[in-house]
Amino acid sequence: MPGLTQACGTAAWRRSRRRVQLNRTGRDVTVSLPGGDLAIAWRESDDHVLMTGAGRLRAQGPVRRGFVAGAGAGAPVT
Repeated sequence: MPGLTQACGTAAWRRSRRRVQLNRTGRDVTVSLPGGDLAIAWRESDDHVLMTGAGRLRAQGPVRRGFVAGAGAGAPVT
C-alpha cells in the first residue's frame, strides 16, 4: 500500500519523551497523527510507556517463513 505512514508509535513516543525531558509537557500526552490520536503515558513508577489509539487493518496476506522469527533490521527474508 503506497503512501506515507499514517501513524508511528515509535516516533511519537520519542518526540514526547524529549518534550518531557525538556520540561515542556507532562508524562501523559496525546499526539495527533494523520491516522488518528495516540495517547501516550510514560509511567514514572516503572518507566513503562503505554500507547493507546485506534487500530485498523491496512493489509492482509501471507508472510513468508522466517520473515518475522529472528529477523532483525535489514535481515534478509528467506
